[in-house]
Amino acid sequence: MFAFSRRMAIVAVKIEAAGTNEPGLIKQEDVMFISPAYAQAADGGAGASLTSFLPLIAIVVIFYFLLIRPQQKRFKAHKAMVAAVARGDIVVTGGGLVGKVSKLIGEEEVEVELGPDMRVRVIKATISEVRGKKEPAKVEAKAK
Repeated sequence: MFAFSRRMAIVAVKIEAAGTNEPGLIKQEDVMFISPAYAQAADGGAGASLTSFLPLIAIVVIFYFLLIRPQQKRFKAHKAMVAAVARGDIVVTGGGLVGKVSKLIGEEEVEVELGPDMRVRVIKATISEVRGKKEPAKVEAKAK
């Protein structure tokens, strides 16, 4: 709306400068008009929609390889580590307590010895790290 009224004002100023009130006396080149902007022809649509979804597809693929897949690998490794916890292992809980597994209680819990005569029950899923595996029994060779 503003652009249209501005053009009319320019035409009115040019008419007054020419000294007449008849708009037909002004030449086309005296009035500055914006060249007409023509709309581009719309394409079929199949190619345009595919190219508009390519960045979105690329972002999903990047997120999968940088975030989702490594997280799944860590989860599988943690699950395997927790499943392999045995008596005698030195473990670190999610709260930062370090202790030795003294007893397995069912499928979900273990008893961890934190010190002499101090034992706590811990849920296996809260074990964040297994620091040391139990040591195998030493086999002594008989001297002959």
